Amino acid sequence: MFIYSVYDISITGVNIRNSAFRAKYCMNINDAHHFNEEEIKYVMPYFERILAEYYQDFLSKIVA
Repeated sequence: MFIYSVYDISITGVNIRNSAFRAKYCMNINDAHHFNEEEIKYVMPYFERILAEYYQDFLSKIVA
């Protein structure tokens, strides 16, 4: 199962607790759960990398 927290700054660089970050990347400054289009562009490479790692791990288990 793939569970991921966008609150983990070390993985995504997302600082959702920061009001300036939310003002730029969330639907509004008080919203810490819904990203706007700019945020999606920002985090997409991180999500792609994580999914690729999980997929490679999955493939290694079914091929072996």
